[in-house]
Amino acid sequence: MVKEDRSGNDEKGLIFYHRAYRIFPSGGVRRHTIEILLLFLLFGLIVYLLFPLATRLTSYFSKQVLSYVMPPNTLQIIQKPFLFRHVYMIDRIGKFPGAFFLLITLIITLLIMIVVPRLKNIPKSFGTWISLAAAINMISCLFFLFFSNRFPYDIRIFSELYVETQVIIWFLIAFIVPMALAPFPVNIFLKIGVTGFILAYSVIFGCARYIIFLYILTKHSYLFMAPLFFIFGPLVDSVYIIGIYSLFISLVATKMKGVMTKWRWSY
Repeated sequence: MVKEDRSGNDEKGLIFYHRAYRIFPSGGVRRHTIEILLLFLLFGLIVYLLFPLATRLTSYFSKQVLSYVMPPNTLQIIQKPFLFRHVYMIDRIGKFPGAFFLLITLIITLLIMIVVPRLKNIPKSFGTWISLAAAINMISCLFFLFFSNRFPYDIRIFSELYVETQVIIWFLIAFIVPMALAPFPVNIFLKIGVTGFILAYSVIFGCARYIIFLYILTKHSYLFMAPLFFIFGPLVDSVYIIGIYSLFISLVATKMKGVMTKWRWSY
């Protein structure tokens, strides 16, 4: 039954069709492929031309920030060939865990592994993530407890891995994000803007994370190198990429929900 308001006007025009069986009309495989290739070539070229500058600025800014909490002459910016160009990173002497620090960390990690899975008032996914971080840290604790003299890494090796991984992530963003945005009937300049925003966010976030990682490894211990990289490293990049993409798609769907010419029925 169609309701009428007090003025007698028909409200049928305010009722939208259910979107369960609506999908965006396809622009065609050829069109999507060309768009993906063009955007990838554009952003891939931008990343390739600018990643030496981006890593250099990241290293310089990180050194300036870290100079407030440690002697500047202990921080050295070095470069390394990568993908026929150069990447820049920070080198410094790190810190091995002392016996007391290692023991306290081991006890806290054990408590986290025992208590967190039994907590019912935290989301299951968050509890699983915390438990995974604790498990990795436990392995690191056991390694330093029995084989600390065989630890093969230092700040330089960690920096190389971090910076090179960050550059690879920028290339992946340049390819994956345009591919994910291609099916949506929005202006190509809007897709360029979203991809560029995610890339810019990745550079800024990567710099801030790099500063925090170096501070922990140099001021506290190499003990946290594994959990820092495997828990807060590339896995976290997927979170903000998916988050920004999902927000954009939500805004697009909300804007187009009443525009019936942008949809077609799936039956």
